[in-house]
Amino acid sequence: MTSFRNRLYLIFFLVFFTMTTATMFIIYRESETITNRISKEFASLYAVEVVGEMNTAIQREIALSQKSANTLAILDWFTDEFNQDKKSTAISEINQFNTLYKDHNTFVVVDASKNYYYIGIDDTIETSVPRGHLSEAFYDDLWYFKALDYESPYMLNVDVDRFLGTMRVWINTKVYDKGHVIGVIGTGLYLDPIIDDIFGNSDSLSGKAVIINEHGAIQLDTDRSKILQNSFEPNPSIEQTIFRYADASAHQDEILSYLNAPDTPLVLTLHQGEYDFIVITPIKDTSWHVATFFTSQAIFNFQNFTPMIIGVIFVFIPLSLLLAWIIHRIAVRPLESLNNSLLNQSVEFDFEVYGTARKDEFGSLAKNIQIMKNQLNDYSRNLEHEIGTRTRDLESAYTQIAINEKRLHRLFTSIPVGIFILDREKNYVYGNPFFISQFGYDSESEFTHQLNTDFKQFFASEVHYQAYCDLITGKNHTLSIEVELLRGDRTTFWAEIYLNEAVNETADWAYEGILINIQNTKDYEDKLLNMAVTDRLTSLYNRHHFDHVVKDELSRHSRYGGSLSLIAFDLDHFKQINDTWGHPMGDEVLKSVAATVKVILRHTDTLARWGGEEFVILLPNTSLEQAMGVAEKIRSRIESLKFPREIHVTSSFGVAERQLDEEYNTWFRRADSALYEAKRQGRNQVAPSKF
Repeated sequence: MTSFRNRLYLIFFLVFFTMTTATMFIIYRESETITNRISKEFASLYAVEVVGEMNTAIQREIALSQKSANTLAILDWFTDEFNQDKKSTAISEINQFNTLYKDHNTFVVVDASKNYYYIGIDDTIETSVPRGHLSEAFYDDLWYFKALDYESPYMLNVDVDRFLGTMRVWINTKVYDKGHVIGVIGTGLYLDPIIDDIFGNSDSLSGKAVIINEHGAIQLDTDRSKILQNSFEPNPSIEQTIFRYADASAHQDEILSYLNAPDTPLVLTLHQGEYDFIVITPIKDTSWHVATFFTSQAIFNFQNFTPMIIGVIFVFIPLSLLLAWIIHRIAVRPLESLNNSLLNQSVEFDFEVYGTARKDEFGSLAKNIQIMKNQLNDYSRNLEHEIGTRTRDLESAYTQIAINEKRLHRLFTSIPVGIFILDREKNYVYGNPFFISQFGYDSESEFTHQLNTDFKQFFASEVHYQAYCDLITGKNHTLSIEVELLRGDRTTFWAEIYLNEAVNETADWAYEGILINIQNTKDYEDKLLNMAVTDRLTSLYNRHHFDHVVKDELSRHSRYGGSLSLIAFDLDHFKQINDTWGHPMGDEVLKSVAATVKVILRHTDTLARWGGEEFVILLPNTSLEQAMGVAEKIRSRIESLKFPREIHVTSSFGVAERQLDEEYNTWFRRADSALYEAKRQGRNQVAPSKF
């Protein structure tokens, strides 16, 4: 009986151990599968967010750099570098752009001389001298010659300028003249603000994000020592490339191959190192990429179940001891007592061989078998109870998985980014609430009905609709487009659309898209450009914009002839108004005069505030006599203006008609001289200029 009791206890222990191990293994495997899937999806979304932040940081600077490369003043200077008048005009133009650049600087390389200029916001023509001469013999000048050969109109690189001794992100934009590159212009961005803005909250115990170039070299990282200080280093150390974070031996060739021809974001599972996943996403219109590393613990950590498992073990141990005590009391001890009592029976006792009433060993075995059967029934019920407990634990685990899926669903429904899905026939399948709300609809059913009726109606123009179709078919070879869309009430907004082909081939959909509303960005850019050409007080064009308009009119006049006149005028004794009544009253006088003159002029005329109380007017297709009439009408209207405090305002005018091929400066000086002649003759009159 002692051997039987030991075997019974051994079987009980093995059953308990097997059940506990199997339950823990099932929970672990299911949790690991869900964790990997959710972690990959989260990493991909996070990479798209970092790309958006990077675009926000540099796209405005790139747009301004490209605008500066196309200005007439800068093109004139590049083609005639040592002409001081052209250089002065170009420096003035560059300073306007410096006020808009984030770090207020511009660098220039004129290809004909290979001279390098660095122009700060306060530099003048006297201080804007070449910092040095670029040469292919210097390795640190390689960036310029790489930029000339680069396929894109601009190139990004991070390196140390050998003339300035500073490391920045440089935006190199090529300057073209009749299809030929005549130099490079751009700006430099300090690294620290960019790194802090983009990666300030990205690094954690579970993730890491860096910016890399097409060779895998690190361009931006919160660890500044890991940034490659020269973007064209042929053999950078492993510590300055993406492979310091990734499993280089397993994925180096695959990653480098992808960087040379990126399409959709690349998602890889790492088998070594501190990270489990890497997502590489290209940055639009550049050779840079965002590489995001994640561990599976970023979303779900199985170790969080450790307290629960320990608790289960501590609960099962007392239960096991209690069950063992019950089995011993109900089964083992009675069997031992019965067996001992049977052994002590008198051999003369009559018993049956085949029945439990027999007093021999067979009868004792029959009784023991009957008792064991009863005990096994009790044990089976207890075992069913334990299985039910394990089943409830599994149901709890599946419930937690469902909760995680609901959290992911809430993320899609609450994120302020439009997310939509297309099927394999490129038809609309799903859009999150933010996506639908952008088109002015409250319900998905109403939006889907309108969409299926005529999808083209949501685009502001045929060009934008065709760009969307090309994005779906892959004809434009980009991941995103900017289009102007229509809401249900026919108002418009600008959006950036990203579209990727679904990686999961078993899904019902084939394309996954993201819509970002960029209307605020567009409005801000328009506001910046308007501020650059408009006088803040009078809302007239400023002197800088007037020069642009005049140069265009001079070109037209020299080519086609006709008449072109210029009026220069200012307010008489304006300083007395400021000194007597204060500058606020003087400002009101200037605004009233500006509004009065604007009403008189044609839409083809250009009125600008030249400075202080001085104004200029450009009159296309207008002779000297006609311009004199316009000036007299303005003079009379200004003289009749009524102001408080008995303020009386008069003005003096100088008028000059341009002679064919006359230089702008000469023409302007004639009008200015006529203005001063009007003042010498007593003010409040119009004086013509004689050629």
